[in-house]
Amino acid sequence: MRRVTSFGLGVLLLACLAACSYTYRIDIQPPDARVSVNGAAVEAGKPVSLHARSLAVTALHDGYTDFSGSYRHPFWFGDKKIEIQMARLSYPVQVSVLGAPVSYTLDTTLTGTTPFSGSLTYGEHHLVVTGSDTTQKTIDFAVTGPGSYIFRPQSTPVPLQPVGVFDCGLQPKQILFSPDDKELFITLLNGKGFQILNLPARTMQTVEVENFGKDVGFVEDIIIPRAPNATDKDYRLLVSQMTTARLHEYKLSPDGSVTYVRSFRTGGNWSKVIAYLPQQDLLAVSNWLSNDVTLLDYTTANVVRKLGGLDVPRGMAFTPDGKALAVASFNGGFITEYDTQTWTRTKTIQRPAGAAPRHIVVTADGKYYYVSDMARDEVLKVDEATFTIVHSYPTRSNTNSIDLSSDGRLLAISCRGPNNPAGYELKSPSGGWVMIYDTRNDTLLATIEGGLQPTGLDISNDDKLLAFTNFQDPTVEIYSLEGLLK
Repeated sequence: MRRVTSFGLGVLLLACLAACSYTYRIDIQPPDARVSVNGAAVEAGKPVSLHARSLAVTALHDGYTDFSGSYRHPFWFGDKKIEIQMARLSYPVQVSVLGAPVSYTLDTTLTGTTPFSGSLTYGEHHLVVTGSDTTQKTIDFAVTGPGSYIFRPQSTPVPLQPVGVFDCGLQPKQILFSPDDKELFITLLNGKGFQILNLPARTMQTVEVENFGKDVGFVEDIIIPRAPNATDKDYRLLVSQMTTARLHEYKLSPDGSVTYVRSFRTGGNWSKVIAYLPQQDLLAVSNWLSNDVTLLDYTTANVVRKLGGLDVPRGMAFTPDGKALAVASFNGGFITEYDTQTWTRTKTIQRPAGAAPRHIVVTADGKYYYVSDMARDEVLKVDEATFTIVHSYPTRSNTNSIDLSSDGRLLAISCRGPNNPAGYELKSPSGGWVMIYDTRNDTLLATIEGGLQPTGLDISNDDKLLAFTNFQDPTVEIYSLEGLLK
């Protein structure tokens, strides 16, 4: 029998050690932190097998101090659990509610009269305010960074967490999330352009449109991808200006800033809503006073066709497959669908006298249109195939803008509220509302009390946030939808 030498044993031991696999599990708070082990990303809470006995762990999360630590497995075998508690950052903030100063209790220990000024940690907080009539209202909110946190107390609790109320320019109309949901673009009817609200920084920037800002009248906006491939992030913002019947194009930058590209005529009069048909690279623009929709080649900005006889058209939506365009006729009280190959009218729904179809959105599968009727205080669900109304959602007064979550489940509706008896352009006697329906069972999930004339409205691309404008305040309000998505 051959004798095993000490040298051979050493080689064998080294070979065994080299083949050893060490199992770790990293439990971390917060659980969605971005964790790396020895430079490679790992998933927290799940076993990780490594040949290395020693490891360096790093963890990152917004609102927390960056973590780094070194660890060594205590045995040649078995599992090792590593528990990490990241430290929250504290931010200087000011917290207040709309209206006169009120008494508050913040996180059960901080008391005083609004506004609160001091430091709060990143994350959830609980505010109770007491009015002069001793009525208490609670507001749960999240601190995401330094800045001012202003909230609108609701007379009836709603299942949404407020993000805040933000002052903006005069007569804000439409509002639109950026592709990464970090910015909001707000058109100003009585301003010299539009504004950009940076959500992480909670700051507002005003962009004056070159050469045309003095004419005011900026009403709608749309973001269009111009990427030649999926990795290119070339997005363009188009803003309509009804007073000059022009579209103004800007290129979006990753940091949220914009660069002016060009301005061009729409070919109509009092231009409003913009829609885009990627299959033909065409822009559609509804023109309020010329009673038509103009179709423009995106690249050349030349008008290639006009769809006339629409009696004050406003809302529009292309089906996702690009085969049809629906148009809402505000004064005519009808909804029309066009075949985009022939540009002929194929279907029409005529509503009762006095109807005022205003805004149209379409589901991601193209099966349904949703159309707001400002005069009849309802939103219609229209089957695209049969072009018939299959459901009506009742709303508060003066139904305005609508939007759908990406899966079509949530339907958000801005309701401007009562007009001033002396004229709708004068200050409204009371505020309006934003309503949210669940389209799966057609139930009303929430009614948010807004400011004076809630108008523009948008749901973020990740479905986590809802933003709307208050035309007469003028303000922007944002709420988290995550409570409705659970």
